[in-house]
Amino acid sequence: MRVRNAKKNDRTFVFTRNSKISQDYYRISCAEFRRTEPTTHNLVINLYQWGSAQALPIKRFYAGAAGEVRFHLAENNIHIKEVRIVAEFTDKEGGTFEDVYFSEEFQNKTKEIQQQAQAVMEKAIEEGYSE
Repeated sequence: MRVRNAKKNDRTFVFTRNSKISQDYYRISCAEFRRTEPTTHNLVINLYQWGSAQALPIKRFYAGAAGEVRFHLAENNIHIKEVRIVAEFTDKEGGTFEDVYFSEEFQNKTKEIQQQAQAVMEKAIEEGYSE
């Protein structure tokens, strides 16, 4: 998970990691949401299915009064479990904050592929292959 902090005018902004709050509901918390209202123009949320580079945009989200944005995958016509969600927010002063969320299913699939690749490399080494 990546979190990028930006510092401006002695204020530190932290875009916290996306957290899954219940089945297919997600929440993004950012203190700057209280100063700059999140809209589809300044908050871009893209979902990627495991193995695909094509972005599926999250266009329906709800900004709460507590500096949070919530969204539901089904409301965005997305019914995928193996997902990577990338969120990027630009505040009114031009500061940009980005975070990435990986579903458990996405992480498991990635781990499985890494383990398979490791097994292939170990077998090649055992059989005498060298670079």
